[in-house]
Amino acid sequence: MGWLENVIFKNQEIANERLELTDNNSLYFLSTGLTLRNCTVVLTLFAPTEARRYDANPEEFRAIVERFDCILY
Repeated sequence: MGWLENVIFKNQEIANERLELTDNNSLYFLSTGLTLRNCTVVLTLFAPTEARRYDANPEEFRAIVERFDCILY
C-alpha cells in the first residue's frame, strides 16, 4: 500500500454541500473550527475489517458506529 493523502477540513464553514469522504487513498480529518450547515456527509466504512480488528462482529461494530450523531445508509 502506498502513502495516504491527508485531507484536512479546518477553520471553515461549509453550507449546503454533499461531502463524499470515500477515497480509499485518503485520510480525512474533520478538525477544529469546522462548521457544517445543512450538509450531507458520506463516509465509506469497512465494517467487516474493522470488526475483526476490534474483535466484534459486523452487527456489534454497526452498533458502535451508530453512537455517532449521524444517519447511516
